[in-house]
Amino acid sequence: MFDDDIQELIAAWLASGTIRPFDDGQPVFDTIERQFPIGLNRIAWEKVSSKQREEIFPVASGGKQPEDVERRLGACRERVASWLRTDGVALDAEIVWVGDNTDGGLSMTVETMLACFPKLFSLPQHAYVLPLDGAWCLNYVMEGELFYARAPRTGDGPK
Repeated sequence: MFDDDIQELIAAWLASGTIRPFDDGQPVFDTIERQFPIGLNRIAWEKVSSKQREEIFPVASGGKQPEDVERRLGACRERVASWLRTDGVALDAEIVWVGDNTDGGLSMTVETMLACFPKLFSLPQHAYVLPLDGAWCLNYVMEGELFYARAPRTGDGPK
């Protein structure tokens, strides 16, 4: 189901059952498309007025090694936790992770996602974390930017 790279990165969480895989990520992508403006097969963040954004790498910096991405994302973990906390997202809230180069997805709590956050976003793909209803989304685009926002089609932006 998952690439060996993903399984290796989160092996301990999979073994403990704190992360649970599922086979078909398409319903999650369908939810993203219903809740957020889409452009070029991903969220059109320029059309989301109320969002949080962090530049992990300069957009024009070219290819990045997964280890470098993981290290830089790790330095932003507390900022991401702050975005979620400020927006009222509970640590025990159930969320899903999907990547646009992966067929399936992963279910876990926000707390678990924050623990393995840099690893989940370090592979060369666009990665998304959201609750099943798509009320908000955390998205790392492999060009080097991290975004967070409430879905404009269901609620107001981050407070």
